[in-house]
Amino acid sequence: MKLVARLPERFVPLELLGQGASGVVYAVFDRDRGEQLALKILHRATGLSLARFKKEFRGIADVSHENLVILHELFCDGDLWFFTMEWVRGAPFLEQQPAAPVSGARLARAGLRDRFIQLSRGIRALHQVGRIHRDLKPANVLVEEGGRVVVLDFGLVSELRDGRASRGGEGLVVGTPAYLAPEQLTDRELSAACDWYAFGCLLYEALTGAPPWAGATLARKLSTDPPPPSRLVGEVPHDLEALCMALLRRDPAARPSGDEIARILGDVREFSAPSVAPSARQGTTPLVGRTLESAVLDEWLCGGGGKASGQPRVAVIAGASGIGKSSLAQAWVARAEARGALVFASRCHQQESVPHNAWDGIVDQLAEHLKERCVREGPRQLDPVLVRSFPVLRAVPGPDGFDADVLFDPAEKRALAVRALRALLREIAAYAELILYVDDFQWADADSVQLFRELLTGYDPPRFRLILTFRSDDTASAPARALFEDPDIAQAIRRIELGPLAPSQAAELLAAVDGVPDAARAGILTEAAGNPYLLVELGRSAKRLHSEGIPFDLRSVVAERVAALSDSERLLFMRLALFARPAPLFVTLRSAGPSATLEDVRRLEVAGLVRIIRRDARVWVETYHDRLRAVVGERVGEEERQEHFRALALAFEEHERSDGAALSICWKEAGHPRKAASYALDAARRAERKLAFDRAAGWYEEALLLGAYTAEQRHRILIDLGRAADLAGYGARAARAFQEAAETAGPVERTELLRRAAQALIASGLEATGMEILTEVLAAVGCPTPKNTLAVLTSLTWQRFDLQRRRLEIGPRPLTALERRQLDALHVAVVSAFHHDPLRGWLFAAMQLRRALAGADEQRLLQAVSNYLAFAATQVVSDPTVVRAFEDFGRSLSSRVSDPALAAWFETARGTRALLEGRWREATERLRAAERVLREQPGKRWELTTARRVYAAAVQLVGDMGCIEAELRDWLADAERRDDREGVITHSLALGYAVLARGDTSELPILLERVRRLAGPSHSAHMNISWVEAFWRCYEAPDEVALSEAYRRLQYLRRSEQRFVAFFRAWNGGYEARVATALAFHTQGAARQRWRREMRKVHGRLLRAKWAPATAQALQLEAAQLLLEGQSEDRCAALVERAAAFDEGCGSTLFAATKRYAAARLRRDARGAEDAARVIRGLGVSDVESMVRAHVPLHRVS
Repeated sequence: MKLVARLPERFVPLELLGQGASGVVYAVFDRDRGEQLALKILHRATGLSLARFKKEFRGIADVSHENLVILHELFCDGDLWFFTMEWVRGAPFLEQQPAAPVSGARLARAGLRDRFIQLSRGIRALHQVGRIHRDLKPANVLVEEGGRVVVLDFGLVSELRDGRASRGGEGLVVGTPAYLAPEQLTDRELSAACDWYAFGCLLYEALTGAPPWAGATLARKLSTDPPPPSRLVGEVPHDLEALCMALLRRDPAARPSGDEIARILGDVREFSAPSVAPSARQGTTPLVGRTLESAVLDEWLCGGGGKASGQPRVAVIAGASGIGKSSLAQAWVARAEARGALVFASRCHQQESVPHNAWDGIVDQLAEHLKERCVREGPRQLDPVLVRSFPVLRAVPGPDGFDADVLFDPAEKRALAVRALRALLREIAAYAELILYVDDFQWADADSVQLFRELLTGYDPPRFRLILTFRSDDTASAPARALFEDPDIAQAIRRIELGPLAPSQAAELLAAVDGVPDAARAGILTEAAGNPYLLVELGRSAKRLHSEGIPFDLRSVVAERVAALSDSERLLFMRLALFARPAPLFVTLRSAGPSATLEDVRRLEVAGLVRIIRRDARVWVETYHDRLRAVVGERVGEEERQEHFRALALAFEEHERSDGAALSICWKEAGHPRKAASYALDAARRAERKLAFDRAAGWYEEALLLGAYTAEQRHRILIDLGRAADLAGYGARAARAFQEAAETAGPVERTELLRRAAQALIASGLEATGMEILTEVLAAVGCPTPKNTLAVLTSLTWQRFDLQRRRLEIGPRPLTALERRQLDALHVAVVSAFHHDPLRGWLFAAMQLRRALAGADEQRLLQAVSNYLAFAATQVVSDPTVVRAFEDFGRSLSSRVSDPALAAWFETARGTRALLEGRWREATERLRAAERVLREQPGKRWELTTARRVYAAAVQLVGDMGCIEAELRDWLADAERRDDREGVITHSLALGYAVLARGDTSELPILLERVRRLAGPSHSAHMNISWVEAFWRCYEAPDEVALSEAYRRLQYLRRSEQRFVAFFRAWNGGYEARVATALAFHTQGAARQRWRREMRKVHGRLLRAKWAPATAQALQLEAAQLLLEGQSEDRCAALVERAAAFDEGCGSTLFAATKRYAAARLRRDARGAEDAARVIRGLGVSDVESMVRAHVPLHRVS
């Protein structure tokens, strides 16, 4: 068989099915899917033909109906464009079937009516999803041997909006003339009625043997009605003739509707509505609530002024599936279009493998825009390299360019294409507000991400606004995630995380769904849990169930959906629901036997029951929602359940034997635990080799639970489990495994296993238990520690003196095994004291550094230097030359050490130093970079948590807590999942400031109480709780009792272990200043005098700190005192402005903006106050007044 083009190796050609002017269709075997499919190739990719080809696929790819062909995947391989679809083994609609007798017409009358009923159902389904076909003819409708009628070839499909369709920028007449409606031959508007005219032509041909006006000119069709079929042939059913003539009326409005046609044909079966894939329905859900998110979007993209200006900016709207990302984005885009903005939109499709998939739709619309301008302004020359990269631009009128492939290599061609696109977008942005919008960006390919990155960076980037919606789950591509983490464009990106709707908003959205029975509303609100998509879908299901007299619950909804499936679809769905995780598509199909096909899976996907995931060049399938799995599991008996899992296990053993995890699950559920244990061990070791330690730990535990082992085998598996759990950050699990393994170990191995157990416990926040074990370990390795504070101070003083005397000189000899064990134990000791005993922690760090300098082990030495630097930097008034010497020494070591985790920990120490010295933006950059590295390093959970803690503090100081809330919640959820107490404490405290920024004080007491419960009595979290509470009390309306209690707690901190740390003393003074000022302004008489005295004491301590942030607070206190004395408000405002300048020098946008707002209020400068308020709102703050009150308690006096 001769092919028009060479196909990728994945597809094996079987036979030629057909060809036309624009394409050719083959039957192929898809090696990846194990299925026979039809494959359509585009002949010549001109700009117009390519746009039409993509529209043909996208117009129907998300729709499933029994009378519409199922489309699978769109591909571009070099210059070759093609897509795959269901192979419909049938004959053209009006071609005689061998078994059908002829009786005076082309079809037997007995089969005629059923065929047209099915065809009408396919057309009605198409119209119901907002599409018209525009090219219905016998060749585009096939009839299978079993009688199923299938509509295909959607090359001219158009979208219906308000009952009207566009012509798509094509010529006046497209399609097959004999079947075109009169309005398609003129410039009249198109509607669904043109498809019903073609339906009438097909019916006319079926009754007479020829279409109406066969052989006549098109002019006759425009001016005259065709003769009735009964004049041309013998007996014709009266109702079919009447219907035929009604459909062929020249006035579209006079033709019957789909419902009327069904009634006349005698279609008594309930109409099967088409299914539309959930991903294609997301943007159709009404937007309810999201007021704050909309305001943040406005402020970020437009600066509150309505139109975009300045450098390009990116808004990432992230959240779970169905949470309303597309609805929010499309509402914002619609407002932008209403004010005249030019919007180019695109959507990433999982079922498309095309270059620059995120840009594909944007460039299609760009081509249409340029074509329209060419009509007004004449042809234009586009850069040929750009046209070569995006062939759809060939549709733009203009002279032909040279062949870009001849002149440039690929790298140069890409660079020139980027330059040309940059120039084109800059040109458009000069005459229009330019907005780019990409939906489902989680599936963007690497080329798309790189192109966005190149346009967002560099000299003079185009002035556009980019909106991306992004699903926050594990289906996201690595390139898409990488864009948001790119430090070069971090300042241009704002992430807005959408959570569930509030109960009142959910009820409001449900009220917008017509026909939801009142009795079902409470159940729907509970099941949907604030998810807008689920609310609407469950509301519609409840309406259907109510019409059948069935009360609503999720089980009824699932039962209704499952009952509508075919046998093969039901079997596939049941097995996927029971498996409860993604399964390889090929294995899933094989487990269900030869009757299950790829079309069954596509129908399940479009029905919203499963979703197909394309990841790592493979295709997986899983049920769409967890609740579907749970409900199906309740309906299946044990014997049936075991049979399902046995079938899956056998399919995995035949086709995916390397998937030990799946095989272990299947054999366990099928009732074979020993076989499951063997596969569990295999899964654990495979996971470890892939650095998937989280999964490895789980499979080691499963193997221990299911298998039977000797004492030595169990000992080794316990160590493997402890190692994997520790590397995954599961401290308590790792410690239990190490401790159990230590019971059967020799002395040296026992000490090492106990050290690892102690480290795992302490790193996850279980300091008390960990310290009990560590005390034994330190004694065993010969590192006794002082017993009281005086001894600690004495020892630390000597250790610091000796370090300065030795001048950081490295010993020439290698470390002994005992010295290495000592250093490892001391590092655990540093970790143990870091958050609750900084003085003792500094001593351990000094001891570690002195021992590390004794020998040539640069990795352990860099770890020790990093620990020491972090503690030394907390002394704000330390000799900077000493700290700088340690930093320079560490930087030299870091350049020679190849361990990225150690280098990142050193950067964390440098970032901590920058934070404590008042260089807050530098701190955020260093700590963010360190966090990105540490999150990828196994076994560094404590270091990662610490980096995140200091990073969150730096972001809080800069003031952009709104951008980090979603990330904090992710980190908190991760810490909860790992039972990481330190992580839960750290991220809960940081989240407290974020929820205040959002204006939600209801969650704050819950967060603080949780931290109190988890933190040990001497943990530094109690200090942070006092600070958060002090800030909260200033944020809320003044309450003298609550403020006084907050101040008492702050005073107590000055007597705690933290008093030895200069930074904490100075920072505590800042909170004391705020609370004392608030109390002085909201008390009278003796009470006020008392608080003014406190203000003076705090003022002195802040000045003695000799630290820029403390100086800013001192200036604010001076302004407050002047106000209380009745001095000039302008003079007070000048002091506050000076304080703001100090904040700006440190990099705090929020601190400075709140002070400028207060100064403007003191001066009664409304414009200045609004400018400052705009900056504050742009940081995600919802309640400006309260935020200013928290930072500058004096502003209300004005």
